[in-house]
Amino acid sequence: MKKRYFGILILLSLMLLSGCESGIEEVKAKQDPDGFFEPEAGEWVEYIKPLREYMYLRTKAVLQDDIDLLWDRFPDLKENHDVEKGINVEIDDLSRNKGTKLIDANYDLESYERIQVKKLNDSERIVRVHGSVFYLDKESEESGGEFLIEFHLKQEGDTWDIVKTDEYTLPEYQEWIKKNKTNP
Repeated sequence: MKKRYFGILILLSLMLLSGCESGIEEVKAKQDPDGFFEPEAGEWVEYIKPLREYMYLRTKAVLQDDIDLLWDRFPDLKENHDVEKGINVEIDDLSRNKGTKLIDANYDLESYERIQVKKLNDSERIVRVHGSVFYLDKESEESGGEFLIEFHLKQEGDTWDIVKTDEYTLPEYQEWIKKNKTNP
């Protein structure tokens, strides 16, 4: 009788271990060539909050032609502006829309795919967002479209804060598309 229970216990242990192993393989399989993966639901909630706040303030800054609305909350984005590399280029949205009276904005952080995360260390992450933003002007014309941005987040206490944005330039985007077609 004891041998039978012991055998069942061994069998259950092996099944449990193989289940854990296949779960690890599944996570590795979902990781893209650049090391990004889709976060679990609990992690997703942590990362989406600062991203939503950022997009809300960015679109509000464009609508009101006042970049300080964004920079007051995310002051690190004032630094290291580099148009050619797509680094912290939020101010450029305002200059692109000069002379156009925008009245509304809509954005969707996951219109093209779910957010993807790359863990740098315990307190730093890069979150890649493939979404869209559209602005409406007073003539009911839309402008905007698809975007691909890597948000650099740093953990401060229990919250994540955006310290840098890296928008894909057209050549970077084309390279990313080519790489993802060959590595689905």
